[in-house]
Amino acid sequence: MLTHPDEAYSRIQRIFDHYKDVDFNEADTRIKLIDSVLKECLGWKEDDISREEHNESGFIDYRIHADGVSRIIIEAKKTGDYFEVPISFNSRRYKISASISSVKNLIKAIRQARSYCDDIGCKFGCVTNGKQYVIFSAISVGRPWIDGDCIVFNSLRDIIDNFNLFWNLLSKDSIINGLLGEYLEKGKSDLKFQKVIDLLHNPDEAWLRNQLYTYIQPIADFAFNEMIDEARAEILKECYIEERTRHTQKNIDSYFRDKLPHFAEQYAIMDADCPEGREGFFNSVAYSKSPASQGGIVVLLGGVGAGKSTFIHRYYRFILSGYEKFLWFYMDFRTNVPSGAEVEAFIFDNIYKKWEQDYSKKLNELFILPKIPDDKHALKDYFGNVFNMLKKHGYTISVVFDNIDQHSTELQEHIFLYSSHLSSFFKAIVLVSMRENTFLTSTREGVFDAFNVPKFHISSPNFINLILKRLNFAIDFLRSGDYNYIIHTMPKDKLDDVIDYFSILKESFTSKNKQSEKLINFINNISVGNMREALRMFTNFIISGHTNITEVLHKKRIQGAYQIAFHQMIKSVLLGDRRYYDQDRSNILNVYDFDPSISDSHSNILRLLSYLYEKRYSQNKIGRGYISINELFSVAESALITRRVISDCLIRMASYNLIEFDNLSKSSIEKASYAKITHCGIFYLTDLCHQFAYLDLVSIDTPIHDFELVKSIYADVGDTSLKNRIARANDFVVYLKESEEQEFKRHPELTFNEFAKNRFLLNAFNVFSLQQARIMDNNNRRERKNEELGLPIAKKFKQRNYRRRYR
Repeated sequence: MLTHPDEAYSRIQRIFDHYKDVDFNEADTRIKLIDSVLKECLGWKEDDISREEHNESGFIDYRIHADGVSRIIIEAKKTGDYFEVPISFNSRRYKISASISSVKNLIKAIRQARSYCDDIGCKFGCVTNGKQYVIFSAISVGRPWIDGDCIVFNSLRDIIDNFNLFWNLLSKDSIINGLLGEYLEKGKSDLKFQKVIDLLHNPDEAWLRNQLYTYIQPIADFAFNEMIDEARAEILKECYIEERTRHTQKNIDSYFRDKLPHFAEQYAIMDADCPEGREGFFNSVAYSKSPASQGGIVVLLGGVGAGKSTFIHRYYRFILSGYEKFLWFYMDFRTNVPSGAEVEAFIFDNIYKKWEQDYSKKLNELFILPKIPDDKHALKDYFGNVFNMLKKHGYTISVVFDNIDQHSTELQEHIFLYSSHLSSFFKAIVLVSMRENTFLTSTREGVFDAFNVPKFHISSPNFINLILKRLNFAIDFLRSGDYNYIIHTMPKDKLDDVIDYFSILKESFTSKNKQSEKLINFINNISVGNMREALRMFTNFIISGHTNITEVLHKKRIQGAYQIAFHQMIKSVLLGDRRYYDQDRSNILNVYDFDPSISDSHSNILRLLSYLYEKRYSQNKIGRGYISINELFSVAESALITRRVISDCLIRMASYNLIEFDNLSKSSIEKASYAKITHCGIFYLTDLCHQFAYLDLVSIDTPIHDFELVKSIYADVGDTSLKNRIARANDFVVYLKESEEQEFKRHPELTFNEFAKNRFLLNAFNVFSLQQARIMDNNNRRERKNEELGLPIAKKFKQRNYRRRYR
């Protein structure tokens, strides 16, 4: 099958040179021109073409199909049957009901092709005499098909001069990928878009940290970071979470818990947190071999930030600490390993350092060991001999390869192959830690399929348990006065402030109230089991300048309590240490964003989320809730939404964890076959996308076709008063609602389409409208309370309709 357009271009030039002055009858036109163009130039195979099929309206000249779907019907005429289409020098797009309707032989052929399309349910039709091509959409819902447009190529010369367009419309790859529908239907939009953030002089402007940043940051770095280095051994011992089931909220069922992946049974993956004793069970299987055994490989799987490294360090440093005759060597492959050729040197350099630091002195007192060679290339044989001798004395040797998935697939597989060699050479247990998607990809396509080794999966810990243990540790650590090696000086009043602040945070996450539930729900859903990311978000929040820490502490000390509000958390997480929201620099997706070069709709991500949400209990061969990507393409194409748009949306959602592909990739759809909505995606769909703080912040990084609104938001983007923020969010959500209304007017067929008919932006407007009164009531109560407490009072204003431009 021909797929490259360069060769297609050369072939159509040869067809033009050979037949440009020849007229054929209808049969010759088909064989010598149309067949040649379809198969030699546009990449269609003979099996894709059916000729002279009979249906109710007659015999179809050509039915072009792929993947069991009729793609386009072609009505063939003889070359002498010329279509006298009026020439337009500005466009090749014509309305069928206008000038085309006056070309009698052409409109007759179009109607004939259209009747065939209608009979068999084919969306697109084409009429050609072998030299002219007229392409049109034959089926339209909500408007007469004849009011649609057609695309005209007036000659073979015209096709050659505009070959890129001809190829992009009619080649097999292009039609399958929906480009014909995009050009005929969605391509009609003349809307131009602008983002407010693109107008800002300094969109990356940093925001000041809060007043306690100088004192909080060192403690946060120490207590809320990874626990694998020696300096954090006490945190590792005290703060490790043994119960690793993550979700506790009642509205999320067990299907959405972080548990064994869908392919666990297929690849015999065991749960490292098995009720038989957690690490004890892991130990009984992974380390059941006797010291005299031949060694082996054990694989530990887990998602990004699930705590694989923490599990390993606690396991080896504490669980196995009672084994006197046990040596372990840790290889952190986050350290740069430039090439496969240097893997061995990297490994033995780390073994040498660990040996000298922890084992050399002690073992030299027990045994007469040979001197370590000066030649680093001799280290492998040296340790091979030493370890062999130690194993005869009852010692167990273990080597850990961690974070190998920080590198290319090729290097990962090279490292894994080397781990197999090393386990055999040392007769050691080699533990290889990697992400689930790395294992799945390499098993399906690479080296892992050849190895039958014990495989374990570790789930994410419960966030609320995690953060409470860390907060308790931080508070006790500060009260003990042992923090001097972390931060050299801290005045007594600042120490009291930091302890009080951490206490407020603890109470805010443990209180049995709505705000507390929303805080936990937000972090749980956005982090999607990545506890490293959850801790990072939490740290960003507690040091953020977007949090008025002076007011927080003042209210706590006067009232005796303070509850961190949900909107405070959203704002800090969306913005981080920046003044303006920028999706590319945030871990929060803007669901209203899109690529204007391929779409004009703010609703496509929400449409996909809604479809996947409705299918969340459907069952197929790989698990519940997984929907075929081909099905998503198909239902979207029924709404004239192209594959390019759907692919773009799916990749965006996967990268922000709103959906999960069956191959667990976060950045590519190429090798994925299924997708399912995650609890994060449900949270966006049912909650976050309607929130006032979210709508206010994402408005500056959303493509907007109303330039007056862009100017309005730009003009007061620096005003962060509540009055302005409500007005700005209101204008934005009204714009979204009216954009949706315009989309349905341009494409009335969407009203009857199951995939596209929901009015998500109208719903966002309605939900926000209900929020306004509640926001203002809360603000007025807060202002009255601040006045009683002697805190600064913002300018009061009455609730009103804040729409500035929209009616």
